[in-house]
Amino acid sequence: MAEQESVFSIDELKSAFDAFSDGDRIKLGKAANALCWGLATEGKDLLQEAFARSLAGKRRCPRNVPVLVFLINAMRSHQDAMLRARGRDVLAQAVTVDPDDETHASLLDQQQDKTTPDEILLANQTAAALDELFSDHEMAQMVMMGQADGLTPHDIQTITGLGPVQYASVLRLIRRRLDKLNIGGNT
Repeated sequence: MAEQESVFSIDELKSAFDAFSDGDRIKLGKAANALCWGLATEGKDLLQEAFARSLAGKRRCPRNVPVLVFLINAMRSHQDAMLRARGRDVLAQAVTVDPDDETHASLLDQQQDKTTPDEILLANQTAAALDELFSDHEMAQMVMMGQADGLTPHDIQTITGLGPVQYASVLRLIRRRLDKLNIGGNT
């Protein structure tokens, strides 16, 4: 009985969730997004999972812990579980073939993609977001394709017909749009 009194009941958690200020909700959203960086899930999904587990009674909030902190820790715990599951990926643990072993040389000839489904999903989502973001600017698309192909700025300028000032202007446009999308990175 003492253990039940030391944690919030489900009704008390619901009340605490309803009493969150806009600032609290923003903090939770930013924390969730930060925890999802590099994972093929969105912050809102991670936050929803923390809410759902709490309200289902699977995660219990001690009374001496602020509910906001409890939710962030619940999201961290779920994120950690997702990362551990990724570490147990069967493909990552596959037996590797010795390149000097001629009996298994044909296995080496097969190109095996060890990309996890999470990474594939994240890459597809990022590619779709980039396509949408630059659908109205063909020159930016061309510059980005040149960079992706490893071309030098001079080569890209030659192919696109841009001068140095125009090229710098396109790079600035790309950087600003990526910042708005929150993908970032060096372009």
